[in-house]
Amino acid sequence: MGLPVSITDPLGNKTEMAYDSQGRLISLGNSAGRTTRFEYLKDTLFRTAIIRPDGSKQINQYDGQMNLTEVRRGNQTIFQQTYYPDGAIRSTKELGNPEERYTYDQAGRLSTRGNALGQQTRFEYDPQGNLVRMTNPLGGVTLFKYDKQKQLIGITDPAKGTTRYEYNPEGLLLRAVDPAEGVKAFQYDAMGRIVETTSPSGQKTRYEYDRLGRNTRKGFPDGRSERFAYDRVGNLIEWINTQGAKQHFEYDALGQAIKEKSAAGLEISYGYDIGGNLVSWRDNAGGGEDFTYDGVGRLTELKALTGSTIRYSYDSSDRLASVTSPLGRAKRFSYNQAGNLSEVIEPEGSSARYTFDYAGRATSIKHPSGGETRLTYDPLGNVLASLDPLGQTTKRTFDSAGRLRTVSLPQGHTISYNYDPKGLVIEKALPDKKKILYRYDRDGNPLQIEDRAMMIRFGRDAAGRLTKVDYPHLKKFLAYEYNAAGLISKVVDPEGRATLYEYDPANRLKSIKGDGGKTFGFTYDPKDRLRSLTYPNGIRGDWEYDAENRVVRLAYADAKGAPLLGWRYRYDSDGNRIEKIDQKGRRIRYRYDQAGQLIEESPEGEDPIRFSYSPGGNRVKKEVGKETTTYRVGRGDQIVQSGAETLVYDNQGNVIETKGLQGARRFFYDPENRMIKVIAPDKTEITYGYAPTGERAWRKDASGLTLFIT
Repeated sequence: MGLPVSITDPLGNKTEMAYDSQGRLISLGNSAGRTTRFEYLKDTLFRTAIIRPDGSKQINQYDGQMNLTEVRRGNQTIFQQTYYPDGAIRSTKELGNPEERYTYDQAGRLSTRGNALGQQTRFEYDPQGNLVRMTNPLGGVTLFKYDKQKQLIGITDPAKGTTRYEYNPEGLLLRAVDPAEGVKAFQYDAMGRIVETTSPSGQKTRYEYDRLGRNTRKGFPDGRSERFAYDRVGNLIEWINTQGAKQHFEYDALGQAIKEKSAAGLEISYGYDIGGNLVSWRDNAGGGEDFTYDGVGRLTELKALTGSTIRYSYDSSDRLASVTSPLGRAKRFSYNQAGNLSEVIEPEGSSARYTFDYAGRATSIKHPSGGETRLTYDPLGNVLASLDPLGQTTKRTFDSAGRLRTVSLPQGHTISYNYDPKGLVIEKALPDKKKILYRYDRDGNPLQIEDRAMMIRFGRDAAGRLTKVDYPHLKKFLAYEYNAAGLISKVVDPEGRATLYEYDPANRLKSIKGDGGKTFGFTYDPKDRLRSLTYPNGIRGDWEYDAENRVVRLAYADAKGAPLLGWRYRYDSDGNRIEKIDQKGRRIRYRYDQAGQLIEESPEGEDPIRFSYSPGGNRVKKEVGKETTTYRVGRGDQIVQSGAETLVYDNQGNVIETKGLQGARRFFYDPENRMIKVIAPDKTEITYGYAPTGERAWRKDASGLTLFIT
């Protein structure tokens, strides 16, 4: 019949094929002895079964019109599809994904797409068949407009914002005008390739190509550029980033990456099996891992050079069923009939359980500690309400464009949002009648954020990088400068003090020089791990790592090299630290339970410290010699008692009072749950204020006012 019976690739890997008397492929095998077999429906080319190398069987079923209706693997249906009499798809359901349902107009065009809950997106067309109207499940309408050449020239979103498009005679996009009249422009070469884009603020990005049309250079608005080089078949062999650091790549005859080398000198080599699966990697810093796969290409083992091995198992539908740590601690996963994750069982037996609606959205999460979180959604999938384990509800509303409009918090406070035509937040209204206002440049970067107490302005250079943060009300500012590689080289604080930053050839932070010349120095190994840190007074810290990137030694010495402090560390196969030894040989040993939680810390010559936990991981007891501290945890996983101290929370989960042997300490919060005041047992007060950007801006106590300008 002239059919190929074997194919040998450039690496010598051989694939063999066998056929039946009708020329249909009935088996496909490789040099590793893995064979896939096929069965067919009578004398047709429709496959009814695929028998995989591990013996598992996939069954395909068809209707009378030979449309594929069901795919089963083992006892699980992994795909279902129904059809209209004319053969158009009525519904599709894949394992782990929600069902989708479709209707069509008289011309056979998609009219609606919906889910099993009846929530639909509707589509309408003009006489030429162009999509002109799309209505989302919330009723939001998106309109599309075309020119005589059927080119899209306008999109009006559900919020009434319109984006316009303009083209050259060849049909290439020249300009995109956003709803705020910001223009993004494009230029092309004679081959129709983009050579320049201009942002709404005028920032230009340029592109260059080789004679085969491959991108060789990307130039940024500030003059920096990335460069790319390729081999004869188009594989990327060199990348020079904007800081000038080079990354090299090598490939085998199949185009698989077999080696890469970084600017820092790190070399990594890769190995593959006949199926193209990554089976190993090694670096020149002592690192590496080996990977093992089953007959159908699923990862079953990940083995480190230290010998520690993580094992994976799967169910008949190829879903992850368990992950077993090197010490044999297994985490197991279960799924519901629709394929959604329904339970995660931790090694010690605690579990989290999940339920879903017919649209595949999580509606309930039962926590290992016993609490439950419930969620409801709008037709677009936005979370409308969340009920926490304490019975407190947070509600949200969204507009027809799917944008968040209000958040109603459990204590009754409501936060609302308004947007500009581009969909950027321009106003946030808080329950205390304070409003936060936002202004942006044409590229959407913040220019100004203010509330009634404070204003912050942002300055940027031609490349859009932050150069100044100004606090006019405080008469303070921060200034930033950059080096030729685009990395921060200087920061000037509100007091006029400059901090300078230098980098090594691999663009890693090399030094920080503060006011007065005080300098911190940093060095790294080829894997970018911190090797040493030198302080202004000459004290130096040195780090060493094992093959799994864990710190195994940390030592400090003075400016003359005399040892000051030092520790060595040992780990178990799961990566938990089991021993810490100081420079005098004094040891601290650590033990863990099946969940990997610390249950004992034993300093040499001292009483051990023991810890106990409840299901879900909350600590319930600490024992040191004859002294015991107990912890009581509430339904929301909140500590309500810690030894002699009790804690009280508000509806938002904020601690509002602690009571102990020294008396009561009270805490107060603003509508955004930020701490604004603390009253100590002796009645002294500390108050806090915040910038409109959200970070803490000041602290006031008996010693005066402290500003935090960041």
